[in-house]
Amino acid sequence: MARQRSSEKKREPTSSATSPARRVLPMELQIGDRITDERGEWRVIGRPHTTLGGKSAHVRVELVEQPNVIEVKTWGAHERIKREASDRRGGQPMMRLTRRGSLLVAFCLLTSAATAYAECAWVMWEERPLKSGEWRLATTTVSTFETKRSCDDIAAVANRSEASRAQASEPPSLFRCLPDTIDPRGPKAK
Repeated sequence: MARQRSSEKKREPTSSATSPARRVLPMELQIGDRITDERGEWRVIGRPHTTLGGKSAHVRVELVEQPNVIEVKTWGAHERIKREASDRRGGQPMMRLTRRGSLLVAFCLLTSAATAYAECAWVMWEERPLKSGEWRLATTTVSTFETKRSCDDIAAVANRSEASRAQASEPPSLFRCLPDTIDPRGPKAK
């Protein structure tokens, strides 16, 4: 087994957690970051923005020792700035948590929308005569239902009854259940 020479020590990867100060572009500054210049230490209090077609970057900062001193610092958009990350910021793990949270909210909204669709009211429609395309609300004792199953059961009974009493002079009707959001008659004319 070969020994590792002292001059060939493995380098540990550096991260923002191990090195609190690093050089970043002005647009990478975040609220809470600290920057230092000849006048003292400044805290970023606003999101960066650019002007002159993206060539200049600006950010609102306040003097740490005197929070009432607020200025707008300006740099070239490609100029690197020495930034010290704030203790409040979570970095990549915090971003992942935020993304997961927003995905969870979106999933909940989609699930509740699907549940609302499943729980909508159901309406029994009658097409008379069959295959005519002329629909109207069913004239049975009940034409709206809370569940699709109960509506389908009554429609099946009505269709069997209609088929058994159909006469040669009058074609049979078709009974069908649709959600209350769908009107088979089509859009209303203006």
